[in-house]
Amino acid sequence: MKKISSLGICLLLCACAAKEKSQLITEPEANLEGQGLVGKLPNEMQETESMNTNPSSFENHNYNLKTLSNGLQVYTVEKPDIPMVTILIAVKNGAFVETPDIDGLAHLYEHMFFKANEQVPSQAEFIKILDEMGVELGPNMNAYTSTESVRYFYTLQSRYLDRGIEFLADAVKAPKFLQDELENERKVVIGEFDRYEASPTQVFYQKDVMEKMFSTYFTRKNTIGSREVILAATPEQMHSIQHRFYIPNNAALFIVGAYDEATLWPSIERNFGTWEAGQDPFVQNPIPEHPAINETQTFTKNAEVQNANVVQAYQGPKQGIDNKESISFDLLSIMLGLEDSAFQKELVHSGLASNAGFFSWSQRYTSPLFFNLEASSDKAQVAYAKMKELIERLANGQDINEKDFETAKISTEVRSAYDRESGQHYALGLADVWSSTGALDYYTNYVSLMKSITLDEFKNSLRKYLKDQAYVGGALVPEGQAPIDFLLAQKNLAPNQIEEGK
Repeated sequence: MKKISSLGICLLLCACAAKEKSQLITEPEANLEGQGLVGKLPNEMQETESMNTNPSSFENHNYNLKTLSNGLQVYTVEKPDIPMVTILIAVKNGAFVETPDIDGLAHLYEHMFFKANEQVPSQAEFIKILDEMGVELGPNMNAYTSTESVRYFYTLQSRYLDRGIEFLADAVKAPKFLQDELENERKVVIGEFDRYEASPTQVFYQKDVMEKMFSTYFTRKNTIGSREVILAATPEQMHSIQHRFYIPNNAALFIVGAYDEATLWPSIERNFGTWEAGQDPFVQNPIPEHPAINETQTFTKNAEVQNANVVQAYQGPKQGIDNKESISFDLLSIMLGLEDSAFQKELVHSGLASNAGFFSWSQRYTSPLFFNLEASSDKAQVAYAKMKELIERLANGQDINEKDFETAKISTEVRSAYDRESGQHYALGLADVWSSTGALDYYTNYVSLMKSITLDEFKNSLRKYLKDQAYVGGALVPEGQAPIDFLLAQKNLAPNQIEEGK
């Protein structure tokens, strides 16, 4: 298995929250190595969810869709071999809807979800019911907030399906947002801030780099949110988010596993059919597109780190719109991780960098693309110059061959067969793409579309987003180390194309 770099997981650690017994902790979203979030990231930041949201997992079109009268879309996938079933509710919420005044409240709301509601008077009672259904918090029950998705799920024995559906419906329809529970979860989220801010690498990637890439609407990429907003959050704000986003016509229910069709639909209708629809939250408040990066910006930041991290980041395609291009960068993630790739040979095997890679985070509202490396202080400047050269070669169609291209395609397809075996992973992946695109077409057509991409089309995608495009160049270096000289590495660019230190 390829080693994973500091970049992608740093972003994901700030992008998702996972529920433990009495609190929520920030966790990465998915096992994304090799599919859209590849990069080379440190082992301590690897995904604990151990799932792959690889779209090719859903190529067989083996799901059923029914839309209730209130607008709730219900997707079912039958997997009868094991008497277990995953129940998941996804809501189109997350950082992408957030303006500065509510920055981070989607994340805080997720922390408040599995608390008291009109039917369950307290979190203690909530836990008791879960225990009665045999649901273990953590591995079999969790919640994730990311940039474009909020998902809540648990996996339980099929004989408890009806009770599980009722339990989830109660939580989503009528939360109480008790003041004491809000205060408890506020402390948990502030604890996440403390841990986040104590990690220079996380702050570098999630805030320093991303804020420069998406400066106009940074809050719409900043899942962890604002400490000040979290400290001031009220139950009234939680209810406001509930009525705005937690409505059936802005949500989807996923049932994946072994179930009895004859009893499933009456249970869904009985429990979710009474959920009252609301106004489409995106009609009056449409999501703005992120403006393009107009000119290259570079900066160096000193911190208490052992090695230097250097990144060159671009704005990429939009998932669900630029589909072949999005898939092309998924494939590039795999190709640059191959041991015999020029990227690995000339950066890692040469001894210039301890690790290096490429990370593509596929999103509807502009996917960030990152080339990054980690190197010792004395090699960081030379390593970055080499990475810069390698990126230019890729943009010009060099270092790309049919063999690696086909290997990346085969790797993606093979992994998808394994991913389909877990109902929980299956449900999470379906919900993730639904949240971003509003449908499953991107996933269900993924493999056939991937296979149709020619090497020339792949090179054209790289050329479109990388060649002569403005980017953000950033370096996180140990205290006392001189800044990375981006101008030296960019000697072919005119001085007015670079804003050093912005």
